[in-house]
Amino acid sequence: MAVNLLLGALTAAAAALAPPLPGWQVMNGTNLRHGDAPGLDFSLPAGTTQPDAISACTAFCANHTRCAAWVWVRSGDRCAIKGRSENWCGPVADAGCVSGIKPGFKVQKCSGRDRPPSPAPTAGGWRLPVIDWAAGGIVGPASTPTAPYAVRAFDVVEWPADGKFYLYCDLVLFSNPKCPSSFGSEIGVFSAPSLDSGWTYHGIAVHKNASEADAGGLATPTAIVHEGRVFIYFAYEGLPVGAGLRGIGGAYATHPLGPFQRIPNDDVALAPVGWHRPTGPGGILDDPEVIFHGGRFHLFHSRKHLQNG
Repeated sequence: MAVNLLLGALTAAAAALAPPLPGWQVMNGTNLRHGDAPGLDFSLPAGTTQPDAISACTAFCANHTRCAAWVWVRSGDRCAIKGRSENWCGPVADAGCVSGIKPGFKVQKCSGRDRPPSPAPTAGGWRLPVIDWAAGGIVGPASTPTAPYAVRAFDVVEWPADGKFYLYCDLVLFSNPKCPSSFGSEIGVFSAPSLDSGWTYHGIAVHKNASEADAGGLATPTAIVHEGRVFIYFAYEGLPVGAGLRGIGGAYATHPLGPFQRIPNDDVALAPVGWHRPTGPGGILDDPEVIFHGGRFHLFHSRKHLQNG
C-alpha cells in the first residue's frame, strides 16, 4: 500500500512538472537560426537527457511571453530561447540540436546562408569593419584590451548554435619592436551576427606560454567547427622571439569563446629537430590551414627554409 502511494505521488509530481506538449512542434536533429531573445537563454546540468531537456525548455518557454520557440543545444547543455518578434527561421538540419516551436507561432523558411539577405553591394562599397574594442577582456584571465595591439592573419567560422560568426586572429603589441610582424602575438577572438556587420572583441582566446615551446608567441591561426567543438590551429614559436623554432599547435573548446584546451604538440606538428635560425639549414613551419574530409582532419602548412637569416 505504501509503495503504491509513493509511486502515485511520484507520478503526480512528474505530471505537474511536465510541460504542455500538445500543439508544440518538437523536432529532433534541427535548429532554428537567429532571433535569440536576449537574457532568456539558460544552462542545463551537464549530461541532461533529451526528454528532460525538452521538458525543461518547453516549460520555461511556456511561462515566458517573450518566448516563441527554443533550441536545446546538446554540446553546451543549454536552451537557446527565440523571441516572439525576432527574425528567426528554420528548422535547419543540425544533429547537435532539438528545436521546439510554441503553439500558435509559425516559423519562416531560411534562405541563402540561413540568414536574412545582406544589402546588395554598391560600386566602390569596400569599407573597414566597425569593431567594438570596449567589449574586450571577457574570454579568460590576463586578457588585455586591444588598444595597444596590431591585428594580423585571421580565420572565421560560423557557430551553428547561435548563427553568429567568430573570428580568430593573431594580435601583437605595438610595443613589440618586431611589430607588425607576428612575433610575440597571441590569438584573440571577435564575434559578429553577420559577415557585413560590426565586430565585437572578446579578448585573448588562446594565450602563449603554455609551454617553453610557445613562449615566443602564437601566429597565423586557422579554425574549424566539428561535432560541437571549435578547433584552432596556429604556428607556435619558442624563444628568442623572432629566432626560435616554430611548429604547429592546436587548441579546442565547446564554445567559440572558450575556454580552450591545448592539443599536445606531439599530436599536431612539432618544429623540425635540428632546424634553427639565423644560420642554415634552418627553417620554420607556418601558416596552417585545416579542412575536414573523409572522416579525418587534414592540416596544410608552409615550410619555410632559411639561409643566413
